[in-house]
Amino acid sequence: MRVLFSPLGLSYGSLFSAIVLVKSDHVVVITSAKAAENIPKVIEEAKKLHSDFTLEYYIISDPFVGFTEGRELARKIAKSEEQRAESVECIVNLAGGTTALQDAVQCIARALRAK
Repeated sequence: MRVLFSPLGLSYGSLFSAIVLVKSDHVVVITSAKAAENIPKVIEEAKKLHSDFTLEYYIISDPFVGFTEGRELARKIAKSEEQRAESVECIVNLAGGTTALQDAVQCIARALRAK
């Protein structure tokens, strides 16, 4: 199983490209409430080219200064992923989103020793 971790900002092109290029089985997105409105568009378009994946997403309340919230969320996500991490290929996309969203994904990457 291949899992992609990615931030999502208001421009969803980098998430779309990552999903299509990585061809992951599962996608975990860290985003804001406003940017989450674009998730259905991303999924609809990505499924045209790579139809077999599931998605879960998490919202940070302030994507500009939510570093502490993002790191706490990253620890929770990494802890829940640790159990299956040995049998999973974890890949991280750091393009897109704000610096706080990217930081949260980077924390997940470090914890899971992701690519």
